[in-house]
Amino acid sequence: MPRPGITYESVAQAAQELLDLGERPTIKNVRARLHTGSPNTIHRHLKRWKATNPNAKLHPTKLSLEFTAALFAELQRYARAVNTKITQQLEQAETENNELKQQLQEQKNQHEHHQTQQNQQNTRHQRQTLKHTLEIKENRKEIKRLQNLLEKEKHLTIKHSLQRENQQREYHKAQQTIEKLKKENQTLKAQLAIQRKAKTQPTDPMD
Repeated sequence: MPRPGITYESVAQAAQELLDLGERPTIKNVRARLHTGSPNTIHRHLKRWKATNPNAKLHPTKLSLEFTAALFAELQRYARAVNTKITQQLEQAETENNELKQQLQEQKNQHEHHQTQQNQQNTRHQRQTLKHTLEIKENRKEIKRLQNLLEKEKHLTIKHSLQRENQQREYHKAQQTIEKLKKENQTLKAQLAIQRKAKTQPTDPMD
């Protein structure tokens, strides 16, 4: 018993369609076209079909040749379309590649320009740093010189202060000596005046 749905008519139709496509109506091809059916059932129906169509394998129909020509033309059209598409894709890829090259070159130029500016800036910074370093060294030398000078002035000031103090003490001593001598002079003058007065007075004979 054949499976439900697999009839002689369906097998015969599939076999004829395979012939029209230029393919051999084998059990495998018929089953692949029907997508179902057991090989035994297909074989039985196919055997009957071949018996009723003895010249089917030897003389392909005109439709098969037309179909082959149409298929070949379709394949050629598809090949031309694919070739055109591939050519367009290649041209687009080449255009994109050129644009990428241009972008990369621009980025490279920008990078080189930026690098040049950075190098110039670094050079200016190094020069300024060196200049500031030299100025700091000179300032340190000047500060050291001024500190030494101030230290000398300090010692001189202390020395002069001590000298002034000694001079003031000597001055005070001299003032005291002068005052003492003035007093002694006054005393001596007084005594001398008394002596002179005594000499000028007449002598009493009773004395």
